This record gives sequence, structure tokens and C-alpha cells, in this order.
Amino acid sequence: MNVFKKVLLSVFFVSCMATAREYVPTGNPENTYETLRQIQKLFKSVGCKHSNCMEIDYPQFCEIKPRKTEFYKADAKNIDTLSKKYEKDVLEKKLAPMYLKWISPEIGHGIFAATNIAPGDFIGVYAGELRAVRSGDDKNPEDLDYAWYYTIDTHDGKKLIIDGKHRGNELRFINHATYPNTKRIDVIVGDRFYVCYVAQQTISRDMQLTVSYGDGLFQETCS
Repeated sequence: MNVFKKVLLSVFFVSCMATAREYVPTGNPENTYETLRQIQKLFKSVGCKHSNCMEIDYPQFCEIKPRKTEFYKADAKNIDTLSKKYEKDVLEKKLAPMYLKWISPEIGHGIFAATNIAPGDFIGVYAGELRAVRSGDDKNPEDLDYAWYYTIDTHDGKKLIIDGKHRGNELRFINHATYPNTKRIDVIVGDRFYVCYVAQQTISRDMQLTVSYGDGLFQETCS
């Protein structure tokens, strides 16, 4: 993907993108990454640790009680339903069968389905470093090219993000589409929110997985 900044309507997401300048594939005729070893090699080449966990780098995080937040109270029934449905997938760190593929210098890499995926199937948890937004982040927006805003803020109003720039999983490479085939959901497992993707339609094998970056100013990377 490219590095144009995305502005979201409800939950701010600066695109979780792999850029052409990060890595130009060589020695892989089809530029596909299917095995764990191939994927880890790709991650290493872009300076990112391959990890399927949300690493907490905010000391007061344990003080946040998800079910006491206004976000939860505003949609408690739906959040509880989704949380119960996908709890096992989150705990098992499940990822839908997928592979990575280089698309073009303009777009970069993308995620593709390795098998047919049904509507409602769990795609995965967006992994990375959960941290507070730093004062200098706005001066280097390219450093947030892989960050979702987290579901809730801190007690003192600070914004939290899940940053996949230096550690994360395959979902950091997901591309935008006007009519995406996956969507973001926020579920509670244990005593924390997780940012997840689920399929919102049938996704055929070898079809690219996409998500909406939201309304606002963005460069569309998949139609």
C-alpha cells in the first residue's frame, strides 16, 4: 500500500499499510508469502517483528474497565453478543487462512484468502503495540501508517493506539475498499477490548481481503 494518510469518521485509523519503499520483493517469482517462514522473512525485511499478540505499553492500562466505559454502555447488548461469539477465536489467537502477496508499487502488499471464507467468519485480531499517542506523533504521521485508534481512551482523556509498525501480524497489510468484504468489530475478552476483523460476505479463495478505512480524505487502494 501507499502512505497517504486516512481520516476516519468514528474510530481513527491511519492505514495499516506496507509501502513500496519499505520492501521491493526479489527472489520470489510470484511475490507470494504463504508459509510461516516466508511471512516471517517478509516481516523481517520491513523491520517488523511478526507477532499475533497485542503488546501493552501503557502502565495504567489495567485500570481501564471496559464495561464501565461510555463506549460499552452505548452498545452493550451488541458488544456482549459479539464478545461471546468470538471469545474462543480471540483466546486462541486465530487467524483465518490467508497469504500475503505483492500487488504493485502503488499499493504494495495485500492479504488474500487461502480458502473460502463464509460471512461472519473470524479473520483475526489486529496485533501490535498498544500505547498512548505521543506528543510528537503528529509531526511524523508516516510513523502511524500502521495504527488503529484503540476502542477507548485513558481515564485522563489520552488517546490509545494499536501500532503495528514494529510488531504485528498479517492484518497490518490489509487494504482499503469502498465496498470491503471484512469489517472491524470491538469485543471484550477477559477485561480488555480487542480490535478484530470479521467477514461480512462470502470471500472466495484467492480474493483479496479488504476493509473500509472510513469516510474522509484517503487514497483508495482497492476497488
